[in-house]
Parts: sequence; C-alpha cells; structure tokens
Amino acid sequence: MRQKKVKGSKNPASKPNIKKLITNMTVEEKVKLLHGKGMDVAVNLGAIDNGRVPGAGGETYEFPQYDIPSIVLCDGPAGLRIKPNRGGKSKEYLTTIYPSGTALASSWNTKLMSKVGQAMGEEAKEYGIDVFLAPGINIQRNPLNGRNFEYMSEDPVLSGLIAASLIKGVQSKGVGTSLKHYAANNQETNRLYSNSLVSERAMREIYLKGFEIAVKESQPWTIMTSYNKLNGRYTNERKDLNTQILRNEWKFTGLVMTDWFAGFPTIEAVLDTENTNDVGAEVSSGNDLIMPGSKQQIKQLVADVSSGKVTMEELDTSVERVLRVIFKTPAGKGHKYRDNPDLPKYAKLSREAAAEGIVLLKNNNTLPLDIQYSRLALFGVDSYNLIIGGSGSSDVYRLFNNPFSEGLEKQGAILDCDLKYLYLPYVNQKLAEDKARRDASTPLELYANIPQIEISDELIAHAAQKNEVALFTIGRNSGETYDLSEEKDFNLLQEELSLLKRVSKAFRAVNKKVVVILNVGTAIETASWKDLADAILVSWFTGQYGGDAMADVLGGKVNPSAKLTQSFPMKYADVPSAKVFTGLPHDNPTDFQYTEGIYVGYRYYDSFNVPTSYPFGYGLSYTQFSYNGLQLKGSIVDDGVKISVMISNTGSVSGAEVVQVYVNNPKGVDRPDKELKAFTKTKVLEPESSEIVELKLNIKDFAYFDTKKSAWVVEKGEYMVLIGKSSQQIELKAPVTIPKTIVVEKVKPAFTEKLPFADLTRK
Repeated sequence: MRQKKVKGSKNPASKPNIKKLITNMTVEEKVKLLHGKGMDVAVNLGAIDNGRVPGAGGETYEFPQYDIPSIVLCDGPAGLRIKPNRGGKSKEYLTTIYPSGTALASSWNTKLMSKVGQAMGEEAKEYGIDVFLAPGINIQRNPLNGRNFEYMSEDPVLSGLIAASLIKGVQSKGVGTSLKHYAANNQETNRLYSNSLVSERAMREIYLKGFEIAVKESQPWTIMTSYNKLNGRYTNERKDLNTQILRNEWKFTGLVMTDWFAGFPTIEAVLDTENTNDVGAEVSSGNDLIMPGSKQQIKQLVADVSSGKVTMEELDTSVERVLRVIFKTPAGKGHKYRDNPDLPKYAKLSREAAAEGIVLLKNNNTLPLDIQYSRLALFGVDSYNLIIGGSGSSDVYRLFNNPFSEGLEKQGAILDCDLKYLYLPYVNQKLAEDKARRDASTPLELYANIPQIEISDELIAHAAQKNEVALFTIGRNSGETYDLSEEKDFNLLQEELSLLKRVSKAFRAVNKKVVVILNVGTAIETASWKDLADAILVSWFTGQYGGDAMADVLGGKVNPSAKLTQSFPMKYADVPSAKVFTGLPHDNPTDFQYTEGIYVGYRYYDSFNVPTSYPFGYGLSYTQFSYNGLQLKGSIVDDGVKISVMISNTGSVSGAEVVQVYVNNPKGVDRPDKELKAFTKTKVLEPESSEIVELKLNIKDFAYFDTKKSAWVVEKGEYMVLIGKSSQQIELKAPVTIPKTIVVEKVKPAFTEKLPFADLTRK
C-alpha cells in the first residue's frame, strides 16, 4: 500500500526533511529523480531548447507534490552556454566568454581563479542556472588531444589547485559545479567507446591526483564521469572509482553524474531512442544522476530495482545525494532570477584574466611596444579573426570577435592598410561561407581553420619599409569529439612557414623586429622556427576581449607573468605518448595504452634528459626577479615543512612572479627526477621591492603509490626541495631528510586488471 506523501516546505528558509521525502516517494518517482529530462538527440546533441533556460545542457524532473523543483545544468568551461535569442523576444541573453582552461591556469594565480569563479557563479545565478558543468581537469597527456584547451595542465597539482579555487569561487555564490571528466579521458578519438588502459600507479599519481586535490580542497557539489572505459569497463560503472576512491578515500559528499549519453557503445546507439545503456550498473557503482536521461533508461532502472540488480539501499542513497544538491541550488532555495547579469563587470574580468594568461616565450629587446601611433604590419588570418574558444561544451554563443587587429587599433596603433584591406574581406568571405553551411544560431568563427592568403614578396618588402614591427599570428582551432593532427595542427603548415621566413627576412633586412603570436589551444612545434622571431607570445584561447588583452601586454600596460602549464617539445616524436596516442587497432582504434606510466610531460623530459623547446613552468617578464633567503622550518613527519623565500624585483618595471616548488626524490624507487608540489604568485612588485612568500609541504607530498602495498609510501632518504622559475630553472634548493620509510595512507587496491604492457621506467 502506497504511503501518504509528505511535502517539503515551500518556505526556502526552512530545511526540507530529505529522509522523510525519500520514505514517501515511490520507486518510480525515485528512479525518475535520478534522470534528466532528456533532449531531442536527433536535432541537438549539445543543449535542451525547450527547458526553463533555453540552450542549457540539461534539466532534472520536478515533483510539485513534494516541493522538489527541477534544476538546470549548463555547460560552462569558458562561460555559460545558453541561447542568446528566444522566440518572440527582442532581448538578447548574452553571456561572458572567459579564456579557456589552459589560459586561466597559465596565470598560476589562485586568487584570480577565485574571482573568475565568483563572477561565473553570479552570472549563472542571474540566468537561472543551478549547476555549472565545469571545470575540466583531465591531464594534458599529449598535445594532439582535441580538448586540451579546456583542461588546465600536464601536472595534477597545478590542475587540482587552480580548479579548487575556481570551484570555491563559483560555489560561494550558491551555484554548483561539476568537476570533470572523471577519469583518464585524455583523447577524443572514438570517445564513446574508447578504452583507456592505465596502471594503478599512473592512475593514482597522475590521472586522479588533480581530482583528489580539488575534491579535498573545494568539495564540488557534483562530479561528472567520463565517456571512456578504464581498463575495459566504463568509468560510470566502476565502483572502485565512484565509491571506493571518491567517497571512501577522499570523503566526497556530493553527487556523481554521467556525461551526456555516456555508456552507449556507439553514436548510433545514442540516436536509437529504444536503446539504453547499463543504468543499473551505473547507479550501483555510485553514479547518481543519468544525463541527459531518457524514458527508456527510466524504464530500465525501474526493472533493475524490481529484479534486485539495484538494491533499495543503493537507490535511496543516490536519491538522497541528488536531493541534497537540489536543495542547495538557487532553484532549491526559491531564488527568482532576473536575466540581468552585470556583463560589463564580467567583461572587464575576462580581459584581465586573458592578459594574465598570455605567456611570453621569447623577447629579444622587442617588447613592450610603444603602440600609440606605431605603424604595425599584421600578417596571418588569425590577426584579423581571433580564435576565442574551442568547440563543443566550451561553446559560448557570441555576436562579436575582438581580434588582435581591433585591440591594437583601439590603443592607437596604425595598421598597414594594404595588409588590412587584403585580409579583412578574405576573412569575412570565409566566415560567411562557413555560416552558410551551418545553423544560424551556431557559434561559427571557431570551427574551421581559415587557410592563409597568398602574400607577395613585393607586398612584404613594402610593408617592411613603411612599418616599424611585423606581427604574425598563427592560429589553431580545436574542440570536442576530434583529436588534432601532427602534420596540420602541431607543426606549422608549409604556407605558414614560408610566409614567416619571408616576413622575417624582409623586416630584418631593414633592422626591424618580428613578433609571433600563437593563438592556440595546446602546445605546438616551435623549435624549428623560433629563431625567425624576435618575440613570441602564446595567447591560448583568449575569451571575448582577447584583442584588447593582447594589446595590453604588447604595449606594456600589463607586464606578462604567465607560465606554461604544459611543456613545448622539440618535436612530436619526443612526446612520451607519441607512439601510442592514436590507439589500436590503427584503422578504428578502441584501445589506448598509457605505456609511459607516470612519466607524463616534464616528468618525462626532465627525468630522461629529453630537451624541450620551452619547459613546463616557463615564461618571461618585462622585468627580472631574484630569489634569496630560502628557509625550511618544521618537521615533515609531524606538521609539515614551512617554506619561505624572498622574491625581489630587480628590473625597471613592476611585475609579478610565479614561485614553483618541486621535490627531487632520492635514488631508490623508480620516480620522476622532480615533481611540482606547491606554487604561489607574488603581488605586483614595484622595482627594487621584495616579498617573502610562504608555502607548505606535508608528508604526503613526498609519497609515491606502492601498488604491492596498496599504500602511499614515503621512502627514507634525502630529498631536495627545489624553488624554481620553471621545471628546468631551479634557483634555490634545500635538503629534507626522511629518517625511515613511512606508510602515509593504506588503501584498497583498484584498477587491478592485467594490462598488455609494462609501464615505462628509468631502471
């Protein structure tokens, strides 16, 4: 006999009795609560257009009889992804486009990330969004991953701490986040049925460590599992991942949701509305919310509960987790949104963040420029059509583009007219052709790389005579669902290299400088051509005011302080995963072997003495900094070691410096030469001023994962604490002695499936 229903309170100030609500809900109601409302997959795989917030990614079911509202979930790695135009309304629902994840992380500034997170949370709340589907922190394992731009770094500590600051900022405004994609989701090829084959040690030290840090530091309200299988099983079906590690070891208290349509074996299965995945296995593993949801999945989960495949305890546990999140959201608290965010305020912050994420790789007495009234020759189509974000869930609908050409002109630069009026009509024509092939509501300028236009030697020579500096922008698009190409994306195209050579030769012949700007989402090859440039900057994907931000840096209004979050290899063959990244079998890859093990990025290059074009953590400034007075206080085996070091601005202009702390491991267990363990950024220091920065290391910062013991272990011996400007430029160091081997944390084994390879080692 059905029990009497008990409503939750309509008073948002009162706390609903979740236990009582669950007791009075039917099985069918509980199952429905664990699913999104779905979407018309045949028309739109990325957004729901008939919900409370058109264009948002998904929405849960409401239950008025219990005063349980629906909540709205929205894509958000670079800003809110909602529709700007709604039927019959003249109002445009514009949103702020922030720099990509890599650009944000390149600031190495946790305080800035908190500010960005707060702004994102405020804007989301004003537009009726309850959960932001961001940030993404998968490791940038290989520069050809099509989604690298959305992620933070090749290093898990940097990824985890930057993400934690962003999450805390968003959630301080009463809006949830969804940390993603959990886990080992490091390529886009065949992503619905790719199988990441990873050892337990690599998983725990590299691919899970950033998630662990972010969870423990910020407690995101939700976590999103990934599309891929992990050692043969979908991540959203792995109890060791979603319950044992996430909840029991890390003490995560929120809900776990699937990625959209995750668990389906093929795209055809997604489009088949009569098909379903193993939703019972997902819920039993600890995956609480199935997105975007379908009627067939609801029917299947009811059957799984009826058959006992999913127990009532498992069902009720997931229902409770979902309800706890719902009642924390703006909708759950009865918030009345106004669709009126402070867009000018957020645009200013987006510009600030873009400028702080621009990395200066080279500067041969060239920058900053005296922009006002300077005559500049802008080469490359991307100087006139900025790539401001990647495609997929990072799309943010936009109605304008603020390219470098516009940003420079707004600050008084005089652009070469011959080049400007050659490039602009060509760029506009290509964009119009692209628009004609797509739905009018789709973001357009970020999809296809626009081919370079032919520039004659005569025009280049004329530009060199009448302009003071040449700026050449090299752009690369990337996005969800596809990976990049070594030949077309990582390396310069032949037409780009030819043009750069001819521009460099002509301008240097008359003693003028050449500046190259990389408008890219991930590392590209620079070693073979960097001598052709006098200055090189990486803008990454800049967000909506990238042109203004770049002009701020080029003209010295902002002194660059960003550092690389991923290594720039000399050539693609040097990447430790280069031989295995494309997967097996070669004609239609499904298995992706992580044979490099723990040796990802700088951990590989620095340990195996493989030269890089630019190392991890590298970035120049218009001023110089000295490091002095390193002190270590305390005991690492007790309360940890406190580190202090004095950073002084010894140059002639104000600027900020990123201080990086690495630990060098003793000889014994196979481990990387050094690993990043902490970082901080100074305030903006005036010339001849100093700041003493303080950081801390605890015992687990010295640990490795011992698979035989199923434990985090600190080996006895002498470690070195390294203070550096990059992973390869160490300024100060001091020893830390561990007198005996210490088991820091004992855990249950996970990911124990036998793999068809052995991890790379230094032994």
